[in-house]
Amino acid sequence: YWINDSSKNNGLHIMLDEFVMPVCWLRFSSSDNPIASQRPKLTVSYAVAEIDSSGATTFCTGDSVIFTTNTGSYTYQWFQNGIAIPGANSSSLTAKTSGDYFVVITNSTECTVSSTIKHVNVNPKPSATITALGATSFCNGDSVVLQANSGSGLTYQWLKNNTNISNATSVLYSAKTAGTYKVKVTNVFGCTKASAVVN
Repeated sequence: YWINDSSKNNGLHIMLDEFVMPVCWLRFSSSDNPIASQRPKLTVSYAVAEIDSSGATTFCTGDSVIFTTNTGSYTYQWFQNGIAIPGANSSSLTAKTSGDYFVVITNSTECTVSSTIKHVNVNPKPSATITALGATSFCNGDSVVLQANSGSGLTYQWLKNNTNISNATSVLYSAKTAGTYKVKVTNVFGCTKASAVVN
């Protein structure tokens, strides 16, 4: 039947010795075998690795993004720039530095799969300092000029007693009244840093 009549081909019988009564045998049946339990069955074990992020993957120094992957009966290993991150063996990872991140997931049958790569870009915060160009204690009617650090693409917002001063957006500010002053400096990446206060 195997050779001459494929319509009646229900499987291949492999014996230890075809010329003697077999004592052991193993039957391989095709999908048209009338006995359902003898039909072939393919079981595929697989792991799926997808990464979701809790927010933007471009952010300023000091911030972070949380990556999560699918949960289940898996083991996990996260990588940064192709190097395994020590202790990063859960279904989530908090990324704080620039680099390419991915996760390798292994299921209970030792099948492994790697996720796609997520790129993280961490932009630096600017410096934020104040220099007083004169005495900070003076008589009523006088003033002191406060100078923030300068640099290409920097923008400024001056504050008095932690409240924004209207239209005080220059590198210089003339303080005429008592209080605590500081400046917030923002760079071209949109990252902001506040200076220490000047009394």
